[in-house]
Parts: sequence; structure tokens; C-alpha cells
Amino acid sequence: MMNKRKGFTLIELIVVIAILAILAIIAIPVVSGFVKKAEATTCQTNRNTIERSFELYRIDHEDCTLQDVLDGKCKDFPVDMTKELCPCGGSYSIKDGEIVCSVHNEGNSDEEDDNNNDNDDGDNNNDYYPGTDIALIDNYWPEAEDYADNPDGNKEVSPRGIFKYKDGNYYVVTKKYSLSKAQASTGPGGNLYNWYGSEKITGNIVTFQDNEDKYVVRGDMCKIGSDYYVFNDGGIVGHNPKTHPSQWYKLPK
Repeated sequence: MMNKRKGFTLIELIVVIAILAILAIIAIPVVSGFVKKAEATTCQTNRNTIERSFELYRIDHEDCTLQDVLDGKCKDFPVDMTKELCPCGGSYSIKDGEIVCSVHNEGNSDEEDDNNNDNDDGDNNNDYYPGTDIALIDNYWPEAEDYADNPDGNKEVSPRGIFKYKDGNYYVVTKKYSLSKAQASTGPGGNLYNWYGSEKITGNIVTFQDNEDKYVVRGDMCKIGSDYYVFNDGGIVGHNPKTHPSQWYKLPK
């Protein structure tokens, strides 16, 4: 007697195909989102590497500019600028002294910036510094209208947390200032007070192993446990904030 094999019915096949289609509809956007995020992260990492390498390179090559680096004019530069550094084929250029990408500084990135700029009065209490759990605080850098009551007087600025300035960048004040209207007008990233006091956050977060040393730039951060520190020293070699606290500003919680 022959064994009878029972196959799938047409209805069962239709149900299976429908389920697979639904799973595909759900999975494809999720996977695509992960890929895009990974590409954006790689691009940002490459740009950070170029900028950090340039900080070290220009110590012995004062005539070389960041634009020269992008143009491939700086000999022996440690990063191979002939490679396609953006995984999406974006081109790099300089904007406000930083490297920007034609792909990842447009589109979704601009939408995120627009969302962050919804509160033009500087009220960022519901926002966090990107990629961290650091709550942003209101922009506390004095503006021209703050001097309306006393144009020739000074406004005091004390160390506090990270804020987003009107130029779209993030800063933190690590030193107590008494600013005139003219001094404040240069902004936290201005030429007058851009050394050892108001730091532009770079977005780079480093880690240290005990007495390990690392090349860092002002505005780099370090996380130890739940605490964040901002490098505010004039050198380029950073030490563990626990052993060299004078090089770092501990962000208040």
C-alpha cells in the first residue's frame, strides 16, 4: 500500500506568502534605516579623523589649511584623501571651519537640525546632546538685548552645562567671565574668548585606561561612569580626568 503525501493547500500557500510579504514590508525600512545610520556614522567618523589629524599635522605645517587637506595639497598627510571617504559618495567641503558632507549635512541631517532649532529662544530643556544622555540647557551666552539696561556695563557668565548657540554649534562655558557687550558679541566661539574658557563641543568622546594618554583637542569629551568631562587644556595630549582633573571640566548633572 502506497503512502499518501499531503501537500499545502492553495489557501495555506496564500497565507504564508501574505505573512512573508508583511514581514518584508516591516523589515526592509528597518534594515534600510540601520544601513543609512551606519553610513552616516562612518562618514562623520572619517571627517572627525581628518580634522583631528589636521590639528596634529599643522603643528609642523603651519602654512597648510584644512581646505588644502581636502584638495590633496598637503604632502605626507596621514589620511589618504584620494579614497572615497563618504560611503555614499558625498563630497567634503569647509563650512564655519568644519568639514561638511554634501550627503550627510543635507536631507535628514537638516531635518534634525530644524527640529533642534524649533525653540529659537534657546529653550533646549527637553533636548539632549546628540548620542548622549546629557540634557541641554538654555543658551546662556549674553546677547545684545541683555545689555539694553546698561550698554556700557558687563554681564557675568559662569560655568554651566552644554547649550546650543544660535550658530547651530554646541558649547560649554568652563570659566567665569565678566563680558562687555563687544566681548559677548564675538560669541562663545569668538576669537576673544576661545581659549581655556568657552569650549566648542567636537562630538568626539574618548575613553582612557588607567594612566593611558591620548591625543585630544579642546572640546573633546570623556565619559567615566555616568560623568562627562570636557577637555579644556591648551595641549594636545590628554590624560585620564581622574588623575589629571585640571585638564578637564566636569559637566554638572
